[in-house]
Amino acid sequence: MNLDVRGSRFSSYLLVILIAIGMLLIWYSTVWGAGLISDSFQYTASARNFALGKGFSLPYGDGELLPMTKYPPAFSMLLAVFELMGVTALHGARIVNIILFGVNILLVFLSTKKLTHSHIFSLFAALLFSVSFVMVEVHTWALSEPLFICLGLLSFLLIQKYFEEAKSAWLILAALSASLAFLTRYVGFSLVISIALILLLNRISIKQRLKDMLLFVSMACLPVALRTLRGYMLTQTLNDRTMGFHPLTKKNYAAAIDTFYGWFFPSSLVQGQEKLFLILTTVILLGLFLFFLKAYKSTLSNLIKDRGINKKILLLHGAYIFLYGTMIILSKTWIDPDIGLSDRILSPMLVSMLILLVAGFSLLWNDFEKTRLFVVLFALGLVAYYVTGTFILVQNSHNGGIGIARRGWNRSEVVQSLRTYSSYSLYTNSNSSLYLWSDRAGYDIPEFEALKGTGTDKRVLLVIFYQAPPAGKRLNELINGLELLQEDQIASVYALNPAQ
Repeated sequence: MNLDVRGSRFSSYLLVILIAIGMLLIWYSTVWGAGLISDSFQYTASARNFALGKGFSLPYGDGELLPMTKYPPAFSMLLAVFELMGVTALHGARIVNIILFGVNILLVFLSTKKLTHSHIFSLFAALLFSVSFVMVEVHTWALSEPLFICLGLLSFLLIQKYFEEAKSAWLILAALSASLAFLTRYVGFSLVISIALILLLNRISIKQRLKDMLLFVSMACLPVALRTLRGYMLTQTLNDRTMGFHPLTKKNYAAAIDTFYGWFFPSSLVQGQEKLFLILTTVILLGLFLFFLKAYKSTLSNLIKDRGINKKILLLHGAYIFLYGTMIILSKTWIDPDIGLSDRILSPMLVSMLILLVAGFSLLWNDFEKTRLFVVLFALGLVAYYVTGTFILVQNSHNGGIGIARRGWNRSEVVQSLRTYSSYSLYTNSNSSLYLWSDRAGYDIPEFEALKGTGTDKRVLLVIFYQAPPAGKRLNELINGLELLQEDQIASVYALNPAQ
């Protein structure tokens, strides 16, 4: 029984249904709004200022603007389109992610179909993506990962088209797509390098390979290079980051391993057993490698010399997984120690892993009949695992909200009243939370402490969000002598009055 089904109209209907269900999951999960964290402030605030003609800048205090250099601008530019149409960037982020989930399901289907030539296996890859609790969660946040995943998949499809037709237009389009991905997340450099390396394996002269690689890399990297130069001229830093050595801890390694294996096995099985899972994985991968070498009566040298288009794309996904993970580790070690090794940060690796996994299932099914029972059982188990996790995630998100867009924040009297204090200067321990819920920024705590020490000739307000420091003794010292105006379980508003 061969599942290499071609031209199935029924499978097209199933794909449309799958896309519709996936988009509905994101819509249902974000009824309280797209999930919000401090990074969401950077994207939405810079989008609004860009739409207003103020460039990529962030509000601060009483109307001051600071250049936004920490994050790349592509996602903010997309949200700015909604601001220009009269829709807030926050609402735009929710709309974008609902649409992108549908687009990404389609791109996963097309990417897998290119490799397997099977509608059945391509639908299965799209199904895994659409019911993966990791992918669903990633698309519920007002963050840039969904756009980055979309542009990465598009780059892979375009470079495959270039390999098939050898037309420069496809190479240029792939470079533009990779450039936009790089402008969406700086870790997109791993995408650029992965494709550049694969271009060296093309079946053309060495001179042409080098020309292709140079063209691709220059087009993909130039916009980010110019933006990085601008950021350095403004801040004298590398995109608001300072170089320094921050070695990974055992907890960091354990977190990365738990995240990686949690994509395929229940976390309860992995936590505390990280070393065992690593050993088993090494043994299994080595065994599979030797099995395929023997089965195809080939050698490692022959496999390397085999430059078929599908093999290049398979190698591209593998190289991307490795280089993406390596770049995250290097960035966390040398540039930004606050990078989390979480599902969201590592999610682009999972996309390529799912495509490679299904391509492997297709190979086993078609070439090794004795493995078909294993393929079916593993596939059903993975779908059941994903569906269960996604059901819990979607219900929790629908009922309680995500991040600081939770139901409690939407119903907080203090949070809802923040817009009524427009005539006062505001100070806060979370400028991002203040802006996301009031459309205006404030000053930071150190400036309030200095003002409190010197006194003020006008009434100013202090907004304290309980999810952020300070707390305990320092908070008590900070609010000592202030007039409490409002308070609930989310935030408090205090007034510092002029001395009598």
